Amino acid sequence: MTLAFQHVRINEGKLLRGEEHTANHVCPGADGDAWMVTFAEKQAECYLQYYDREGRRQVNLLLPGKYESRPLLWAGDTLWLGGNENELWQLNLRGEVVDRFSFSYWGRSPGVARIVALEEGPGGGLYVLLQNGQVYYRLPGQKKFSLHPVSELIPAGKLFDALCVEPDGNMWLAGEDALLYYDALHQSMRDFNQDVREITKHQPIYRQVLRDESGVVWVASDFGAIKFVRSKKLFTTYLNGGSSYCSSGFCSMRGFAEDERGNIYFSYYNSIHRLDPQTGELKPILMRSNFSNAPFGLACYKEALFTGNGLRIDLASGRIDSMLQGKLTEEGVLLTDHTNQLWLGNSHALYQYVPAARAWKPFRDAAGILDTFPYRISFLHEGQRSKAIWICTAENGLYRLDTATRKLTPFPADISQLRHPRVLACYEDPNGILWVATAKGLHRFDLVNNSVEVLGQEEGMHNDFINGLLPEGDSCIWVSTDNGLVRIRLKDRKMDHFFLEDGLPANEFNRISFFKARNGRFYFGGLNGVAAFTPGPGFQADRKKQDGRLLLTYFSKLDGKTDDMVMRVQGVPKDKGIRLSYKDKLFTLGFSLADFANPREHMYSYILEGFEKEWSPPSNINYARYNNLPSGHYTFRVRATNGNHNLEAEDLIIPVFVEQAYYKSPWFFLACTLAVLGIGYSFARYRIYTLRKREHYLEEQVGIRTAELEAEKQKSEDLLLNILPEETARELKNNGFAKARFFDAVTVMFIDFEGFTRVAEELPPEELVGEIDFCFRAYDEIMEKYGLEKIKTVGDAYLCVGGLPGEEVKSAVQIVRAALEIQEFMVKVREERSMSHLPFFRSRIGIHTGSIVAGIVGIKKFAYDIWGDTVNTASRMESNGEVDRVNISKCTYDLVHPYFECVPRGMMEVKNKGQVEMYFVNEMKTTVEGAIPGALNGRHNKIITLCN
Repeated sequence: MTLAFQHVRINEGKLLRGEEHTANHVCPGADGDAWMVTFAEKQAECYLQYYDREGRRQVNLLLPGKYESRPLLWAGDTLWLGGNENELWQLNLRGEVVDRFSFSYWGRSPGVARIVALEEGPGGGLYVLLQNGQVYYRLPGQKKFSLHPVSELIPAGKLFDALCVEPDGNMWLAGEDALLYYDALHQSMRDFNQDVREITKHQPIYRQVLRDESGVVWVASDFGAIKFVRSKKLFTTYLNGGSSYCSSGFCSMRGFAEDERGNIYFSYYNSIHRLDPQTGELKPILMRSNFSNAPFGLACYKEALFTGNGLRIDLASGRIDSMLQGKLTEEGVLLTDHTNQLWLGNSHALYQYVPAARAWKPFRDAAGILDTFPYRISFLHEGQRSKAIWICTAENGLYRLDTATRKLTPFPADISQLRHPRVLACYEDPNGILWVATAKGLHRFDLVNNSVEVLGQEEGMHNDFINGLLPEGDSCIWVSTDNGLVRIRLKDRKMDHFFLEDGLPANEFNRISFFKARNGRFYFGGLNGVAAFTPGPGFQADRKKQDGRLLLTYFSKLDGKTDDMVMRVQGVPKDKGIRLSYKDKLFTLGFSLADFANPREHMYSYILEGFEKEWSPPSNINYARYNNLPSGHYTFRVRATNGNHNLEAEDLIIPVFVEQAYYKSPWFFLACTLAVLGIGYSFARYRIYTLRKREHYLEEQVGIRTAELEAEKQKSEDLLLNILPEETARELKNNGFAKARFFDAVTVMFIDFEGFTRVAEELPPEELVGEIDFCFRAYDEIMEKYGLEKIKTVGDAYLCVGGLPGEEVKSAVQIVRAALEIQEFMVKVREERSMSHLPFFRSRIGIHTGSIVAGIVGIKKFAYDIWGDTVNTASRMESNGEVDRVNISKCTYDLVHPYFECVPRGMMEVKNKGQVEMYFVNEMKTTVEGAIPGALNGRHNKIITLCN
């Protein structure tokens, strides 16, 4: 598998800060499509959007409420959305709400129960987290949501933001000063917030909780990602928490023994503990200060405990006797053979115990080699088939002692058969197979067929330093190393590795600290206590090959054309692979295992088939580099392990194609021949071609000049139409002049700013002009929308007219609708500027219907204008109106009252006009009978019709 990315653009053009939409919840589809929730900061609005696989937006639904986070989730084949406060919406693929669910809350505001997270639970159930920490869930097949038991354990007063439901039903909840883990089995809660604070030395803000495919839990915070790895408790541990007899809080184990009653004894620095396997009771047997350093070896023999440094401890009385005088080391080892003979190896000497005399006596072999033995004895073992005593040494392999003949022979005869001469343990099984643990791998000697096999780091072990080994019947052998335990299946040599993450007290183990009890239970001792377990069905099943997927993370090459290093991180399609030109001399492939439980233990091996014959040795290097590859087709293969398993079949296969240099191709020589012939023919045709090209050039120039003239003509006409009405412009263009015309019934609208002088004093001239221009541009757009004719602007006044020519009623209705929309626009502008504490304009609008004269006056800088009492009356309507209102005369009211809600003002005194009846227009009516289609009531968002 390779990494791949799909780009979706949700903002177009250059936007100011706060104007862009930011995505806060995304649900990608399998085909490259995506649902997402975006937030427009400036408007404080949330939108539900859908983009198809081509990146085109198909759904853009405005969500209610003025807050940002709206959780979104695909659960099965259903899209769920935290629609508004405590409401959960079920949506179809068109973004339509098909069902709603509400969750109860205390108080008046549903914001306390705002939905902040949605999670799909085990088996397809749906979990909903509210901001107050309440969790509701619905199992597959159910219709209603139930309150989850975890809700009873949530501390009061906390606010939560994130939820993660694990496959076993356990939960993580992250919120304000809380990082809670709910154990579903025991229905208990633990807060990890204090643990995180001890690491970060601050109080983080938790944003999201995720669980990856390998079982690692990630918590996103403002201090970065926090990683939680669940320990797999496969082992029982003892003394890993330290004791009062351990130094620095660690109990480094040194030896094991078992008495006749099945009690297990652990020796470590400064003390010996006894374990009762039946009750689990663990307590020290030595409480005296004169026992200051426990030996490496232990053995239970005739109701006494013998140590590797020559001590005998009476288990009944606790009395300690020293039976060996002289220079003894603490690193002694003990063995009880099948004849019940007790042996001791200490430093360079081998001893036998004489029970009658309660004394040790040195053992002498037939050749007297042990009298001056130059090597330190590190381990003793009795072979099950040979019944010989195997003496392991720290410097020179093993020695085989035949106790019947007292013959001592070195093994192997050729010491070079061992990768390292330091031997720490051995085991001979009933079939004559001798396993030898060395400082560089585990050796398997077939004593019957005289063959040898080595298992080390090159063969898949995580560590070469072998400290101990125990057999699991005749099917497996367990090995303790300086980096974890290894279970080796004898049939196929497959290995399972176990580390601290699997429940071990530590990854590093000690030599001589391994023991198999009579009931079959294993004990391995290390730097921090004991790991105990009973091998069997719990360890027989094959462990998963690797928890994470193997990914191609990047590809880079030294581009032969530009001589630059080029890197690609968006994946390589498997069908196309990697293509290189003959100029690309160097390229690198990066790969990684998406398992974050213990990434330092990841091992990789790779091969470039067609170029390499063998796989690379396993290592933690996660890239491969090649240079100067010959042209051809290759296949790059990678296999990996997360540390718990062997390197098995490859998971990543990438084709690699290296192109052949063009000058080495047969087609290149053929092309050269054809090129020579073509040059001669081309030269003959060249003069004909140049003449025709000149002819075509002249024709193109004529066409270009003609097009330029037409374009200039069109610009002039467009400019004229922008200044004059179309009919007047056509008359002026055709005749050179335009006559004034009388219009019997038109509607005139006069707009003026209230308090213009006050605002002008507060704003600089540039800003004042810019604000007026902003408003008048909006007016112009509204005029064009409703088919009205702008006449002119005078200072802060704006004059327009409807019905030049036009239908009397329709033009009156359109101009009133335009007036209402202008007032709505001015109210919005006022709200925005007042929030920023800026000056703003408020407008008065007056409208009157009557006859006018329209035309052009003057011969220079002429302009289209209108005259008549109708214009003066419209001006009086404006001046006698009120800000933010539309004031109309009785004439206009008679035309438009079927379509608008109007408020009569009665007879008003108007300068030079006397008493004039006026009306305020409030809004458009929602329905009108008997009319023509086409008018849109923006306030009520309904289609209405207007009469002819």
